[in-house]
Amino acid sequence: MQLGIAGYRGSGKTTVFNCLTGADAVTGYGGGREANRSVIKVPDERVDKLSAIFSPKKTTYADITFVDLPGPDEEGGIDSQTAAELRRMDALVHVARGFGADQGLPPRGGRVDPARDLSDFDAELALLDMLVLEGRIERLKKEGKKTRELDLLGEVVTAMEGGDKPARVLHLDDGQRAALTGFQLLSLKPQIVLLSLADDAQAADALEELARPRGLEVMSMRPNIEREISQLPPEEQASFLEDLGLTETARTRFIRHCYRMLNLISFFTVGPDEVRAWTIKSGTPAVQAAGKIHSDLERGFIRSETVAYEDFIAHGKMSKAREAGKLRLEGKDYVVKDGDILTIRFNV
Repeated sequence: MQLGIAGYRGSGKTTVFNCLTGADAVTGYGGGREANRSVIKVPDERVDKLSAIFSPKKTTYADITFVDLPGPDEEGGIDSQTAAELRRMDALVHVARGFGADQGLPPRGGRVDPARDLSDFDAELALLDMLVLEGRIERLKKEGKKTRELDLLGEVVTAMEGGDKPARVLHLDDGQRAALTGFQLLSLKPQIVLLSLADDAQAADALEELARPRGLEVMSMRPNIEREISQLPPEEQASFLEDLGLTETARTRFIRHCYRMLNLISFFTVGPDEVRAWTIKSGTPAVQAAGKIHSDLERGFIRSETVAYEDFIAHGKMSKAREAGKLRLEGKDYVVKDGDILTIRFNV
């Protein structure tokens, strides 16, 4: 999974990037125009427990790639290189400034206004999408053919022209979404608006009312102090988080939020060679989950030996889970559940 972190200059987006990844990228206006990249492992206590039981040669967690992209200019907007990078992302994180000028960076337009930044950024994404779609419409018209694609693109552009209807809130069926996939529309991508707050600020939900009708998720973070807490020993973190009214670190909260927004779950493969977490969409059938591991497993799929993580932990061994009737044989249409442990039987 790739997440693109974006936001206006001075929003604190690189500080958020550092908080989530543990990186030490240059912050402030000295950060330059190059993207920062970092891959983190998704913390999962289930992987830890399975690894302790199987003592494998290798333990592999799911991972997320964070890309901190240069912010749009006040006048020039998002440049073509940044837009291309954003289109490659699975989801976007728009960091909106919620801290004052006393933090050392002048606010955009001379005042802190996260609601304005949310609206302007979303409108910029929609504009970039409309330019792409209108270019395709012109080419189709020159060909002189009236096609379903032309009708669909025309409907999408018309719906978006008002500026307050990004593609993500349009009522598109599965076929229409599939037809738009190749355009990598920015305003169709899942997006979190992350309100970056000062250390002593209280979590704010004022953006929810504006974000909800735009199909946006909202969360808040105090990245400076939360990064400091993340660097403490685990046994010391809890009390500091409690002082902030939190129960989890910024990274854990953020990842949980992303998984929910993107409708993602994890299944596991286990054994003496490797214990591994795999990330799939909720609702994925077993045969497609097998393909996530290797294409040969999907092509030659016979069945899946499946046990729920909780059932396996309760019995401690596969043999005991089988004796208790908890290890099941499932066919290709079985919908994989979060926490399932799979062993794929196949023949190619």
